[in-house]
Amino acid sequence: MLDGSSQTSRTLRDVSSLLAAGLIRAEDAPSLERVGGHYAIAVTPAVTALIDRSDPKDPIAAQYLPHIEELVTRPDEAADPTGDSPHSPVRGVVHRYPDHALLLPTLACAVYSSPPKSPAASAPSPQPGKKRPKGPPLRWPTRPYPN
Repeated sequence: MLDGSSQTSRTLRDVSSLLAAGLIRAEDAPSLERVGGHYAIAVTPAVTALIDRSDPKDPIAAQYLPHIEELVTRPDEAADPTGDSPHSPVRGVVHRYPDHALLLPTLACAVYSSPPKSPAASAPSPQPGKKRPKGPPLRWPTRPYPN
């Protein structure tokens, strides 16, 4: 990316912060703002310190910094690559099998990698303190686990 090593003590969450830290080029900022409108950005101080700004092909930067290509959907891509949506009765619960449920206690990832692994994990997180709408009560598996 760019030469110069601007250290940060906070997670970078927007394109202007990435630019100020020297992680992206100024000419790329407008297109990356579009990516930031679709996917959350979060680069922790530890990850920021590992990025080699002098290497335009730095593998850590390639994994954690937004890319305009993230807005391109290829014909072989699925909208729900993990296939969890049909098995999610409410947000934060995946109920794929009758006697198992996967609980997702947090719906926001601390660090987003490129490309995101699932639409739910890459959605911009709600503002702190903002309450989520309540859904219907859950029906938990009633069949006992096998011995």
